[in-house]
Amino acid sequence: MLYFEIATEEAIRKFTVDEIQKLLYEIKNNIKAEIFERILFCVIQSGTALKDGINIGNYNNDRLVKMLDVVKQYNKLSKEHNGDYMKKEIMINRFNTGLDSLNIAPEIGVFETKIFLNKLIADKDQKNIDLFYQICYDSGKWKKWVSDDFNPIKNKIKLIEICGHYVFSNNEFQIIKKMISKTVIEKEIHKKILTLFSQT
Repeated sequence: MLYFEIATEEAIRKFTVDEIQKLLYEIKNNIKAEIFERILFCVIQSGTALKDGINIGNYNNDRLVKMLDVVKQYNKLSKEHNGDYMKKEIMINRFNTGLDSLNIAPEIGVFETKIFLNKLIADKDQKNIDLFYQICYDSGKWKKWVSDDFNPIKNKIKLIEICGHYVFSNNEFQIIKKMISKTVIEKEIHKKILTLFSQT
């Protein structure tokens, strides 16, 4: 059975509170009830956005609260994208405010990418650094996440950091992937997540 997430992040299309309300209203009243029940998440926005590996947005708790109120009216779970690279206090505050889920995949993806990249740099393995860069560059996945004046030739390492997690399944990347065990990667990511969300 398929389940759905509706709406989108601010970088793709900014929504006002009224527009989220209208979106949910229109969908509920124009599809079968059993399909509407399979919509699990509605993406809300509190002003955050990613560019060049940093969060350039301005977090707005009041906007978050108002969007959460709308989503709850329709008995949907709330989800926000662009939760990456924010102060721990803001991330925790979002959940204390009532947010159900937060996407930090880009930050974790960059973190995992740096594990591979740091290994190559430590080994002075320029051949595989160049390979990693070329795979990333050719994918074009980095374009969405950089500013208009970003120079991919002068910023090769930054391009890899931003884009690396998009190419982990690429056949050519498997050469690099085998250099570090899956267990090591999982342990490092687990420690990173604990660091992000620990309240101590």
